[in-house]
Amino acid sequence: GGVCTLVASDGWLISGSVDILVWNLKDLSEHCALAGHNGGVNELAVCGKKVLGAFDDKLIRVWSSDTWQLERSIDGHVGAVYALAVDSSKLYTASYDRCIRAWY
Repeated sequence: GGVCTLVASDGWLISGSVDILVWNLKDLSEHCALAGHNGGVNELAVCGKKVLGAFDDKLIRVWSSDTWQLERSIDGHVGAVYALAVDSSKLYTASYDRCIRAWY
């Protein structure tokens, strides 16, 4: 499928489809692919040095933007996670289960 989400931060562009690719904004070269997920990502967000992804498998995944390695998966929805929002201290997620959750 096509790209369904983009986020830019600190000189990087991160695109999400079936793959999550990290691009260098200086020359638009592909830097790496983020591993540790199955299927396409619905939305991406950046919070500080973390890249967050919302997935159909009901999980939110968190990667480090220092190493591009998966740090953890967050489980808490009973439906696909479609939306992410971040502020200075919280992550908010919205899901097909009709719930909006706040994570501290």
